Amino acid sequence: MNLSFILVENAELDRYIAAKLIRNLAGDARVEIFGSARAALDHITANSQSEADPAIILLDLMMPKMSGADFIHQFETLPENIRSRYRIAIVTSSMNKAEMQRLSKHDKVLVAIEKPLTHEKFAAFLAQIDGGFSSSED
Repeated sequence: MNLSFILVENAELDRYIAAKLIRNLAGDARVEIFGSARAALDHITANSQSEADPAIILLDLMMPKMSGADFIHQFETLPENIRSRYRIAIVTSSMNKAEMQRLSKHDKVLVAIEKPLTHEKFAAFLAQIDGGFSSSED
């Protein structure tokens, strides 16, 4: 699998666990780690001209200052040539059905994964996206 991951998680332990799962289960995938949604969004915007590989954004919803939902709303305002290189997997301890339905309507959101992120959950997610994704609209 030739994917990159952008991990957006404010909790240090959750970042460590997710990064370890990615490295163990996704082989040589590139992992970029951000402790805030703002830092990740700034990185994506700053690298908009690069020829980066497609990336999966593992996004925590419950973060201070800029929540994962705020990230998604601001991400959706980026030009399509930037957004098309990314898909979002929400990782959250709050599986509020109404919020999950609202957020899953965004075309780049693939799935919501309930915390804690485990080997089994992440392996199932990787199996779901096996083969990557195209950079064009679904």
